[in-house]
Amino acid sequence: MIKKLLIINLISIGIVQADFTGEFAPLNWTTATDGGDGFVSPEGADSVLITGADGSGGSNVLTSYTISAYQAGYVTYDWIYTTTDSPFYDELIFLNNGVESELTDPFGGQPQVGNERVLVEKGQIFGFGINSTDGCCGPGFVSIRNFIFETLAPSAASTLASMTTPSQAIGSQIAGFAMSTNYANMNTYDCGLFDQDGVCFSVGGRYSDVNGTNNTDSSSSALVAVGGYKFNNHFRIAGFIDQQVNSSTPNSINLDNKGPLVGMSLVWNQHPDHLGYQVKVANAYQSKDLSITRTATGDAEAGRGDTSMEVQSYVAEVSYQFSDGVKTFYRPYVAVRRAIIQQDGYTETGVDNPLTFNTLEDKSTTVIMGMKLKYKLSNQVTLNGALGAEHDVDNDIDKLQATSSTITGLTAVDINSSINKTRPVATLGATYHISPNQTLSAQTQYQELAYTSTSAKTAYVNYTVGF
Repeated sequence: MIKKLLIINLISIGIVQADFTGEFAPLNWTTATDGGDGFVSPEGADSVLITGADGSGGSNVLTSYTISAYQAGYVTYDWIYTTTDSPFYDELIFLNNGVESELTDPFGGQPQVGNERVLVEKGQIFGFGINSTDGCCGPGFVSIRNFIFETLAPSAASTLASMTTPSQAIGSQIAGFAMSTNYANMNTYDCGLFDQDGVCFSVGGRYSDVNGTNNTDSSSSALVAVGGYKFNNHFRIAGFIDQQVNSSTPNSINLDNKGPLVGMSLVWNQHPDHLGYQVKVANAYQSKDLSITRTATGDAEAGRGDTSMEVQSYVAEVSYQFSDGVKTFYRPYVAVRRAIIQQDGYTETGVDNPLTFNTLEDKSTTVIMGMKLKYKLSNQVTLNGALGAEHDVDNDIDKLQATSSTITGLTAVDINSSINKTRPVATLGATYHISPNQTLSAQTQYQELAYTSTSAKTAYVNYTVGF
């Protein structure tokens, strides 16, 4: 008895299912009479009566009631046995994967009663039976009551191991969201080409590639539309929509393409020719649905859950543009960005031991400094570029925490084990002036991201027309 109790204490118990219901409803059991006249009579949901063979089928006729274990676990039950013959000739049998174990005392009196607790593995056939060894003189009867099946919960170690790939994938996805908003606000999604009506419109395409750690790379392509309006020679406003049309996500992540990245910017220029000071404030917002999966690892089962991820970004930038008076324009700049990325908590579905995950937040305040340049290669072609550095003055990233009603000892998992606080960012591009109010532009950007060993490359091509 002591040995049995020690084994039970070392194993985590998962789902407890009582009586002959659910997976163990009578319809899921198999009755076999071995050619005899025995039968099984369910007595409601809480007990089953098995009547052994008597007078037909010869000797050693087994009347059985069996089922396949849908999960590994402990079977606990009470039994009450009687017979009009003798326990010696009508045996109560427990069957487990082809092995028969006699429960009754062949030389004992009656009624006989017992309580059993047996470990069965997933897929094993187990059940109860009456074996009539003489085929006469009265059957044996057994009532199976207080049936309980307790699944074995996965270990904490295997469950934590199954969370490794999803946690890295989540980190890569958050980094990708951060990259998209940074790119939109700092260099590109603006519309500053105006004609007499003070209206600007731009349409283009973007491709981004995030090089994540531990094979968590991702990529996306999008259609981008930007509109602008000039209030006067000093103030203008712009808004953009970046609609993702295709994406490749890390293993464990399935991202819905719905939910565009949207944003606005307001720009003040000191002079109409954009020389001197410029102040820009901008924001970006996006929310997307995603599914996150865990693969089976060790004794941990696979799991899947649906959630959503949201990003908000706010930028304030001050710059000063000056020229060499010939072909080159210089714009040193300094900016502050506040970004909040949140993944909602969720609970896995379609799994025996579901995990519930916490809400994750990545909050950062970043100072950005650098230099933007334009070089007039000809009357129709302008080269542009920028070189800068970002530094997080504040960065707060939650850990991924799973909880379970059946698994104990689950600890929090880092999604960014080493924050890259200071990071370079560089852009290079060119603009072709089709006419005074039409341009065709192409730009590339490289930047390191805050997440461990993660960087991003982006290419953007757009056509702009001013009205």
